[in-house]
Amino acid sequence: MSYSLVCLRMYLIGDAFIYEGNIVYIVSTVAFTKLVFAVYGTWANRHLHNPIISTLKMINFTDAMVSIVVTQATLLTMQGSPLALKTSSLFGMGCSILFCLMGVWMMFQKKQETSTDPNRSPGTEC
Repeated sequence: MSYSLVCLRMYLIGDAFIYEGNIVYIVSTVAFTKLVFAVYGTWANRHLHNPIISTLKMINFTDAMVSIVVTQATLLTMQGSPLALKTSSLFGMGCSILFCLMGVWMMFQKKQETSTDPNRSPGTEC
């Protein structure tokens, strides 16, 4: 929710710091590296049904997507796009809605797991 509010502020006020030079490439390299590790971590641990690991992987993926939105804003402002902040903030708000829906889905999925098997403790595998 806080990220959505930051994007809303960026959309309404439209202030941004314009990056120049090699910092733009460093920001994009870090963002895409984070995204690759998040996707790989989620894929490699998909067989584990531990809610703590699943939550940490979703947080890692959310962080990577926030970095991608920052990269988009950085690259568009560097290119002088007139709608750089508007498009980046709208994309960020869309990602925020997706993250909130994933969190709600994970909560309902956990409630269904605990209601179907009351003897199973969280994180144990049979």
